Amino acid sequence: MKAFITGISGFAGPHLAELLLKEGAEVSGMVHGKKSRDSKAGTSGHSIGKDVRLFEGDIRDSSQLSRTIKKVRPDEIYHLAAVSNVPYSLENPGLAFEINFHGTRKLFDAVLKSGISAKVLFVGSADSYGDISPKSLPIREDAPFRPASPYALSKAAADLLAYQYFRNHGLHVLRARPFNHIGPGQDASFVCSNFAAQVARIKAGKAKPVVKVGNLSAKKDFSDVRDVVRAYRLILKRGKPGEAFNICGGKAYSIGSILRKLIQLSGMEIEIRREEKRFRKVDTKIVFGDYSALYSRTGWTPKVPLEESLKNILEYHGAAWP
Repeated sequence: MKAFITGISGFAGPHLAELLLKEGAEVSGMVHGKKSRDSKAGTSGHSIGKDVRLFEGDIRDSSQLSRTIKKVRPDEIYHLAAVSNVPYSLENPGLAFEINFHGTRKLFDAVLKSGISAKVLFVGSADSYGDISPKSLPIREDAPFRPASPYALSKAAADLLAYQYFRNHGLHVLRARPFNHIGPGQDASFVCSNFAAQVARIKAGKAKPVVKVGNLSAKKDFSDVRDVVRAYRLILKRGKPGEAFNICGGKAYSIGSILRKLIQLSGMEIEIRREEKRFRKVDTKIVFGDYSALYSRTGWTPKVPLEESLKNILEYHGAAWP
């Protein structure tokens, strides 16, 4: 089986590639920029793996996409390439939409024009659900989209586009809607990884024992990235074209509890200091999902405990300060 991953040099890409290689798949992927291709390192330095064939490309380049798809002729395509940072999307809404929506459309067109019968997984986001009333929790796949950021809007639009390509063009595409996922390899622009990076610097004696934070009261549904990529694999293996699946843990943890656990794992005495500039312009108070549809179709359940995820993240960032 030949698998192709867009955005393979991002956070989840190396973990997905590792899983597919263990299953005996022939894995290739597209990276944005020659440096990523030559180094075989993810955007945060996480290794992609020497057995993965990499193609330099841009998800916005239709001709390049078509050439690569025709050359690889994959059986499965995992579409991970995206602008995934919410604050960045607020500053660059046009770019977020160009990559997340139009890039997705161009990939779908390239697959159709190639004549191959590949299964495609579109990786969307639970952020598409947006502002949800606590009475409507946990979030199910039939919840309406109320995107509250350019990132969420672009992902919601691309999610609906994927269904339209299935419905009108016969594309074998399925949709994943992961909630917050964490783990080794995630860059420090995301909350758990940011906390872990700060704690790791303190533990290494590179910073004062103060962690700078924003809103600690928000409650999120966190899953380990290794559980998430396992869900991606199972969705393509057992899901039906057009279907959408939440990927989540089904529980909400406060950001403050995550930070306190990281500090506890470090064994350090650390002050927590709030800074207004770290508060998000757009944030939901509480969100958690329902993964029963995914379980019913594939048998998937989360396996990696939150504490293990946090320990691994701390170790990952600690490795930068031996």
